[in-house]
Amino acid sequence: MSIWTHINGNIRLDEFINHDNEKVKSILGKMAAYKKEKSGLPIEDFSILKEDIKLPYGSEGSILYSVITNSDESSLPAHSISLWGDLRDFDINSVEDSLIPWFKNILSEFIREKLIVRNAILQAEVEAGVTFILIADTNNMNIQKNTIDIKIIKLKETDF
Repeated sequence: MSIWTHINGNIRLDEFINHDNEKVKSILGKMAAYKKEKSGLPIEDFSILKEDIKLPYGSEGSILYSVITNSDESSLPAHSISLWGDLRDFDINSVEDSLIPWFKNILSEFIREKLIVRNAILQAEVEAGVTFILIADTNNMNIQKNTIDIKIIKLKETDF
């Protein structure tokens, strides 16, 4: 039986000039899936490009993303990156060995490219019963996993 990990996250990037979403997309890399979705996203054939994928991936494809770029170049908020995916055969060890290091690395790459990481959060819910919530402490650029300074409010379906 397969273990699925469900991914949801967002990264906000600020930039003083030249809000260039192609730079952001080149840092994130190509998305891939065995079956190209009808979402309009530029998804590559996973079976061919597996070794070229920088994004974390399961047995059926990678994390997907969409970049929203602020067209007002005089505004500091530049990009909002939505991250999501359902990664098959991606277990707790995969989260710890692949997803967490990737998240740290991608934030570091944005900073090297002179982008300001304003906010970054990533949730990975492993069907084996563990949920990881990664939050970038942008004051210190550390990745926190459920620290004492973070209040987590668990909502049940009956709460909404």
